[in-house]
Amino acid sequence: MGHAGQIWLLLAALLFWLSDISVAIDRFAAGGYINRLWGLGFYYAAQFILAVLALCASTELT
Repeated sequence: MGHAGQIWLLLAALLFWLSDISVAIDRFAAGGYINRLWGLGFYYAAQFILAVLALCASTELT
């Protein structure tokens, strides 16, 4: 994985962190639909980035 891949991996980690923050806010502070909405958006974006990175890594190996 090159430098660009590392930046994408860092972005995915940041998005997962933001998703976890939204879960914590929803559970312990101010529950509501908006927390679930942006939390799921961050979660799915992070999953998509990781899937693309895994696909790119697997094509580099073959």
